[in-house]
Amino acid sequence: MVDINLYKKFKDFDISKEDLVQTYLGVVGIGVYGDQFVDVPNRPNHVYVRIRNNVSEVTQAYNDLFTLTYGQAVLVQRYASGWKVVRTYVP
Repeated sequence: MVDINLYKKFKDFDISKEDLVQTYLGVVGIGVYGDQFVDVPNRPNHVYVRIRNNVSEVTQAYNDLFTLTYGQAVLVQRYASGWKVVRTYVP
């Protein structure tokens, strides 16, 4: 009898658990041999984003909401399928 109640408590706990999605600050675009690139070729609605904490990390983030320019600050979130631009950032 006690084991069934304990199982129900843990089952309810897992359902109510909230996943935390962290937001990171990034900069749009990469520079290659003096050229500036924003859009990822052959991937519609994807842009290059440099994560501010680690400048050497360049990611491809999904963007379907904003018109972005090179050097613009954005907030990105990591999901199971990759990165997504959440909003633009104005300091």
